[in-house]
Amino acid sequence: MAEQQAAICLRQLRFSYDGNSDVINIPQWTLESGQKCFVFGASGAGKSTLMNLLCGVLKPTAGDIQVFGQALTKMSARQRDRFRAKHIGVVFQQFNLIPYLTVAENIRLASWFAGKTTSSDDQNFQQRLLELVAALQLKPEVLHRPSRELSVGQQQRVAIVRALINQPELLIVDEPTSALDSYARDNFMQLLMSVCEQQRSSLLFVSHDLSLQSYFDVDVNLADINTAGGQ
Repeated sequence: MAEQQAAICLRQLRFSYDGNSDVINIPQWTLESGQKCFVFGASGAGKSTLMNLLCGVLKPTAGDIQVFGQALTKMSARQRDRFRAKHIGVVFQQFNLIPYLTVAENIRLASWFAGKTTSSDDQNFQQRLLELVAALQLKPEVLHRPSRELSVGQQQRVAIVRALINQPELLIVDEPTSALDSYARDNFMQLLMSVCEQQRSSLLFVSHDLSLQSYFDVDVNLADINTAGGQ
């Protein structure tokens, strides 16, 4: 993908769950490549809905979503899934780890969904996995443990490793600090920013916690760009 393309470009974006009342109505909004953006708003403002639209989980009612120049709105569901696996890392609020799989197996799923199956890909995966584990201050032995045995903080870091394993150009993070105390939250933010800098990923961080704004290049109140007012 060309570096000069905006990370995210929205035009006349609308989304409704019931076909009548819009939850999202954003006439225009752009996130430049390389920016780290903090998106905030009250509960029910539509933050998680917007995140699911941007990563292709939801399809808009109308309008255009472009990620690094690629129109998600023109892709089939399968194409959006593959595009997300290759180019977008997502950290969900609930982490979405499969409890009975080991940490390594949970992370490998992201690589598999991106279509990386050759022996060369596997060597790259192992090297990258160990680098990310070290960067996020996890011990290598955690890779062999079922994810259900991990603490919340460990699950959080594993979710970031999984999101970053395919070296995405864009990282989208949804309310990851809501269950953490202030010390764990600040430690998490410092690690996240460090890894994004190393990987040169654009970052869209969705939260209601305004104390986190200082970590970001730009902040956006969703109410200022979403004329529908959320849900």
